[in-house]
Amino acid sequence: MREPSADDQLPEYVKQCLEHESYSKVHGVREVHYRLDQSLTGASLALERARFELLLSGNIPIAEEAALEKVIDKGPLVDNRNWELMPDIGGLRRPIRELTLLGDEETEAGVKAKAAILLAVTRFARGEEVVLPSIAEETVSELESGRWSDS
Repeated sequence: MREPSADDQLPEYVKQCLEHESYSKVHGVREVHYRLDQSLTGASLALERARFELLLSGNIPIAEEAALEKVIDKGPLVDNRNWELMPDIGGLRRPIRELTLLGDEETEAGVKAKAAILLAVTRFARGEEVVLPSIAEETVSELESGRWSDS
């Protein structure tokens, strides 16, 4: 058997770029990978999956907990939606962006705070000690002050 070489450790897209001598595409592929990994929509999806599991079974599986922790620890999230590609209807109707919102627009801070609070609630229900990250503490203090009240 042959020994594994350093070439075997390279990601597939780098191997293809080297094979086809298209080195300029490596940066583009890395940018796409970064934007998808740091996606605000992806973070929102992880949050909704965890909420769904909590609703169905009363607890969040370890895989979903890990996804929530990853959301909290991520650097700046990227909103990949490009509203310029969606034409506005025009006339007296509201713009597409407003029509497609189901409430307030999600923000990076809001998604991270919701993930932290959901993790804290799950751990508290299991009897573990809970320490809220600073982003969740700010959200809890806003809730207590009535900023998010339904009035």
